[in-house]
Amino acid sequence: MYSKSNLLFLVLISLFISCSSSDDNNSEKPEVPEKEINFTRALFTDPVKTRNSQSDTKLMDQLIDLVKNTPESEKIYLNIYLLDYQPLLNEIRKAYDRGVEIHAVIDNSRENASVKTNKNT
Repeated sequence: MYSKSNLLFLVLISLFISCSSSDDNNSEKPEVPEKEINFTRALFTDPVKTRNSQSDTKLMDQLIDLVKNTPESEKIYLNIYLLDYQPLLNEIRKAYDRGVEIHAVIDNSRENASVKTNKNT
């Protein structure tokens, strides 16, 4: 008999194998070159603004610029913590409307934590 960990391992391996790409229909797809985005500099928030609890939109503005310049029929994969910056939301909507495929994972856990913190203070 398999232990729970062995059974879980077998299930994960079978899922991995079943999700791997296969070329069952043998249809020839044209080779599309990968597009690469290179960031030539690092961006940081202004420590003075952070210390004074002020907003620094430098990072969000760079993200907006990237979304704005994503061509039609391309894909955006976005993993972000607390997506509540309206100018970015507007640009994501515009990109979606022009045919950009949007994939987003948003962590809103801080909102819930801050509500609890505010009630406790």
